[in-house]
Amino acid sequence: MKYLILSIVLVSLLFGCADSAVNTNTGYLELRGYTQGTTYQVVYKDSADYKNEIEGLLSQIDREFNLWDSTSIISRLNKHSRTDTVFAFRDSMMNFTIMMEVSKDICQKTDGAFDPSLLPLLELWKFGKDETVKPTQEEIDSVKQFTGFTEFDFSLIDNPYEESYEQDVQIRKSKPQRKLDFNGIVQGYTVDLIYDILEEKGVSDFMINVGGEIKVKGENPEKKNWSIGIQNPSVDDEEAQSIVGLTNCAIATSGSYRNFKEINGVKYSHMIDGRTGYPVHHSLLSCTVIASSAYEADAYATAFMVMGTQEVDVFLRENPRLGLQVYLIEDIDGEYHVTYTPDFPLINEETE
Repeated sequence: MKYLILSIVLVSLLFGCADSAVNTNTGYLELRGYTQGTTYQVVYKDSADYKNEIEGLLSQIDREFNLWDSTSIISRLNKHSRTDTVFAFRDSMMNFTIMMEVSKDICQKTDGAFDPSLLPLLELWKFGKDETVKPTQEEIDSVKQFTGFTEFDFSLIDNPYEESYEQDVQIRKSKPQRKLDFNGIVQGYTVDLIYDILEEKGVSDFMINVGGEIKVKGENPEKKNWSIGIQNPSVDDEEAQSIVGLTNCAIATSGSYRNFKEINGVKYSHMIDGRTGYPVHHSLLSCTVIASSAYEADAYATAFMVMGTQEVDVFLRENPRLGLQVYLIEDIDGEYHVTYTPDFPLINEETE
């Protein structure tokens, strides 16, 4: 789950909960709505209303990646039960192709900590349902054979980058039970696509937020860097744990402290480690990642929550070229402990 909140200062500059409204004092336009089972917010400095273009894009993403829509591409792929034939479809916007390619790359880089093929395990653990029966080791082992993202065979009939987007994409499933779930990356990817729309329109100052995945450019209405709050992990605390000041980058937070289920008095996180088949069990409560793209921030925040603090530290030391800035909140003996990379752009009293 994502727990990033805009600073109260920014929200107060805009008008209520209307779908679109212009603040005449700042010249910023705000668009709000619903997508992918969550909310979106776009704040930008321009006189034009780009709501139609943005919502057209959001509808396209839903048609491709919405697991709750039985007609979406991903739902039809997950239902495809034959291994002797491919699942073929038109990927006119190249979104599915890109999701497959970047997800495979991050899955490999994180040694499977980020893995979009874990839907069978999530279904086995019955997250999102009231059932509180712990799967047996035998059940977990039997379902694990249907996971492992790198085993998906993915190909293009032709090279769609050359001339036409009208060629079929093909996916072959090694087992009919295999399924995909891009929820750990697709909201960030959606933010990147909206970012591209606004850049093409020549907008230079804006903030995009889809379900807590955020990307910003330029300045906020106060002519400063955009202020983004990282939420306090306390269940009853809606205030920010810390505030970061950002421009020209993306930020995402993944956390396990509010989405869990209790089985026989034991809390199990919704974050599944595909390498073990079990929910993660470590001290890390939330991970915030800053990256150049929102899809990377989204996916790596998800992966790091699976890894835990020590594995994240090793990963960052071994992969400095990724340029990731990371902020971790741990629960150690009932107390919150915060650690972050040296370049993490926190706003404190001395710099405000």
